[in-house]
Amino acid sequence: MKLGSRGADADTFVSRLRSEGDAAAAVAAPAAVDRAPATANNKDVHLRFEERLNLTAGRDGDIQNFELSGLLTLRISNEQFGRIHVHVDNKDTRPLQLQTHPNVDKEAFRSEGVIRLKQAQRPFPLHSDVGVLKWRLAHAPSDDRAAPLSVNCWPSEGANGGCDVNIEYELEQDHLILSDVSIVIPLPTGNPTVVVHQWEGTYTQKGRSIIWNIPVINKQQKTGTLEFTVSPAIPNDFFPLNVSWTSDTSLAMLTATKVTQAEDGSAVDFSQEISFHPDKYEIV
Repeated sequence: MKLGSRGADADTFVSRLRSEGDAAAAVAAPAAVDRAPATANNKDVHLRFEERLNLTAGRDGDIQNFELSGLLTLRISNEQFGRIHVHVDNKDTRPLQLQTHPNVDKEAFRSEGVIRLKQAQRPFPLHSDVGVLKWRLAHAPSDDRAAPLSVNCWPSEGANGGCDVNIEYELEQDHLILSDVSIVIPLPTGNPTVVVHQWEGTYTQKGRSIIWNIPVINKQQKTGTLEFTVSPAIPNDFFPLNVSWTSDTSLAMLTATKVTQAEDGSAVDFSQEISFHPDKYEIV
């Protein structure tokens, strides 16, 4: 940061926070910066945790590609809270790669889990979503339970050139709550006959797909099955499967425990939101 007049220096500082926050957002959360608060319930200090997952799994459950990317953004709407400390607790035992914004005190975060600016006299920018922390988790080859949700598809050849298909899902991470889960299963070309025998949630047949919808998957409702018969068909007809959901719980076990004033450590009321969803989640 160059020395200069106070106004020019402040503008440079704010510009850097915003522009580098935008660069982080382009990787993990390409939502527009300077957007209006999501709800009227947001406090003057608002935190947003956003995670996106890219996962490809094989038919035998092996994970071929796994990458989780996350971004924590901070939005301050009242100048009296410009100089604050955000306390983040990391209870995740997996090898998360954590990266703070260049203007954030890296050592304070590493040793204390505190997000604060390197230049303590500076306030955070007002009325902007500023990216302050990024994280990334890549798949370890030895960990086939890294997926938040496992989906197994078992098509077997039946009588008269048809297939009996059994699909089962199971929540692998008990701390998650997945909502509006959709599993899209392709169907053979032509005009096959489809008979569904058993299901949780609801299903619809749309074009060349069966769309299986489950309202909620959580620790209490962690498994479910869909069974159907298709004729004519071969096992390869039912791949790839695509899975989507929304969630207000995060895969990485990062939480904001408190926000405090930099000057005296007094508590600051804050709100937070969490968004976790897959960009791509397919079983091939």
